[in-house]
Amino acid sequence: MAAIRKRGNKYYAEVRRTDFFQGKSFPSKKAAQDWARRVETQLDDGHLVKGKSGRTFADVIDRFTKEISPTRDGAKWEEIRGKFFKKFKIANIRLNDLTSRHFADYRDERLNKVKPASVRRELNFMSSMLSTAMRDWEWIGHNPVEKISKPKASPPRDRRVSQSEIKLLMRELKYSENGQVLLKKQQTATLFLLAIETAMRCKEMTTLSWSQIHLDKKYIQLLKSKNGDRRQVPLSTRAIELIRKFEGLHPDNMCTVTEGTASSMFYKAKTNAELNDLNFHDSRREACSRLAKKLDVMDLAKMSGHRDIKTLLNVYYKPSAGDIADLLG
Repeated sequence: MAAIRKRGNKYYAEVRRTDFFQGKSFPSKKAAQDWARRVETQLDDGHLVKGKSGRTFADVIDRFTKEISPTRDGAKWEEIRGKFFKKFKIANIRLNDLTSRHFADYRDERLNKVKPASVRRELNFMSSMLSTAMRDWEWIGHNPVEKISKPKASPPRDRRVSQSEIKLLMRELKYSENGQVLLKKQQTATLFLLAIETAMRCKEMTTLSWSQIHLDKKYIQLLKSKNGDRRQVPLSTRAIELIRKFEGLHPDNMCTVTEGTASSMFYKAKTNAELNDLNFHDSRREACSRLAKKLDVMDLAKMSGHRDIKTLLNVYYKPSAGDIADLLG
C-alpha cells in the first residue's frame, strides 16, 4: 500500500515493499495517487525488479560529503566522520531497509568507546544527511535517526582561565611581552591572549587579513562568524598591542599559523604545563566574563556575536561570586 503525505505545498508518495522503495513529490494529491498506482501495477506485473534500485547509507554519505559538506563550516570534520561511518555495517544497509534500530545499535556501540557528547554530534550529522536525502533527493521516505533517543547534552563548561595558568602557557609557548613573535608557537600564544581580550574564536583570528583590521578606528571586521553573520569586533588598547606583534610576518594575512597548527601547538603546551582540562576555546568564556565587567549584556552580545542572550549568559558568562560582589561595591 502506497503512503501519501503532504510536505509544504506538495504531496509526497512512496511505495515500499520488501527489497523495494521509491518515493516522489507531486504538485497535487491526485498526481501522487496516480503515480503510486502505476508503480504498484508495474511491481505486480513484474516490470520493476526488486532490490535493483536500493541505494545504501554509504551512498548518502558519499553524495553529502561531496556536494553539501564543502559549503558548510566544519567541512573537514564531516569528511573525516563520513569516512569513519563507512567502516560500520550500517553503511552497507539499503535505505529502504534502514530502521531506527540500526542507529540505536550504533549509538550503544559508540557509547562504550567515546563520550555522550561525541555520539550526540555524530548522530546529529547522520540525521542531517538523511534529512537531505529525504527532502532534497527523495532517496528515502523518512529519517530513522529522528525516532531514537540521543545521549543527553553535556552541561555547559564553566572553565575559567587564571593568570597563573596563562603564565605557564606563555612559558611553554616561548612567549615574551618584550620579545618578537616569529615562531608558530609564539603566534599561538599571542592568539590566545588576543582571544581573551576580544572573545574571537581561533578560526576567526587565523583567517584574518590585514584588510579586515582597522587599528586607526579600533575594530576588526569579521566577514563571516560561526553563525554566518558579519560582525565588527571593537579593539582595546591591549588588543591593538597584541595585533601589532604580528606586523611584518605576512603582507596579506595577520598571522602565518593555521587553526589546525595553533590547536596542535596549544595542545602540546597545555599538556606540558599539566593543564589537561583546558581548551583554547575556554579563552572565549574567559573573555566574556571579563568583558561583562565593562559592557552591558547587549553590547557584549554584539561584540561576541551571540544572537541568543540566553546562550551567552548560560554558557560563556561565568563570573565568580567574588566578581559579582565587586560589582555590588
